[in-house]
Amino acid sequence: MDITVYLPDETGKWAKEHDLPLSRMLRDAVDAERRRREALARTKAEATTFELAAREPDGSGGFDKFTARLHGTLIGRQSRGVHGSVDVYQGEDGKLYVHDHDSQLYRDVDPQDLSDHLDEGTYLQAMRVLGEEPVIDIGMAE
Repeated sequence: MDITVYLPDETGKWAKEHDLPLSRMLRDAVDAERRRREALARTKAEATTFELAAREPDGSGGFDKFTARLHGTLIGRQSRGVHGSVDVYQGEDGKLYVHDHDSQLYRDVDPQDLSDHLDEGTYLQAMRVLGEEPVIDIGMAE
């Protein structure tokens, strides 16, 4: 299908000067967005309600405990043996939620930040379910 795309003069000139493969770039971006939206539709179709034991700092060094009723889909679980698990959910609202073995509940997590909460294999699995491209940093000093 032929599509005409408008670029501001300055942007178009720069793209041409730098030999950007605009057709391929647009195709890749559209394909990525399609995968993301299809993944979101699949997870919404599988949504259910989970009751999670959670806690948050109370401001005085302790924690307030509560039950979080999460409406969504479990998209990844990293087992930690006797120490429980780290679970990743996609809410019906499209946001990501991470619940760890210490009853910590992280809300509205960016997909790329999942690697901060999960081992590499579980992160890769969750990103595939989300239709997102995983990014793994290598070669960095500890």
